Amino acid sequence: MVGILSPGRYINERGAVARVGAEVAVFGDSALVVHGSVGLGIVGDTVRSELAAAGVRHTEVQYSGYCGAANVERLVEPARARGYHAVVGVGGGRALDVSKAVAYALDLPFVLIPTSPATCSASTTVIVDYTPEGAHIGGRSVPRPAEASLIDPELL
Repeated sequence: MVGILSPGRYINERGAVARVGAEVAVFGDSALVVHGSVGLGIVGDTVRSELAAAGVRHTEVQYSGYCGAANVERLVEPARARGYHAVVGVGGGRALDVSKAVAYALDLPFVLIPTSPATCSASTTVIVDYTPEGAHIGGRSVPRPAEASLIDPELL
């Protein structure tokens, strides 16, 4: 039997990003926000204010480069001791893939907020891995999907 893993909630509506606090608070009061160099600049004010309004403290970490073991481990190691309850991924495909990989490594639920229309990463369990130099290694799947994907068509 072949099945498809899809987000627990795929919320596609204007202003969907504003639901991030409520979606994350279901899992606890702390989150690691993983983002690239662009995405959080677009929705950061909303993400910060909605997490705060829901009583979720958070730490923002920016990844750089490609999704791969070294980049993921650089984010995972310091996060292990912090006891986060969820991961929030913000950005384009690489940022969301890194977020999924970090959440998987920490065994945490995750919420994805895509800021680029050129990615399907927010709706799949696939992670595309690269070498640190950017050579494609392949794809792999995480065993569980995002708890929620917050898709704002107006933003995209």
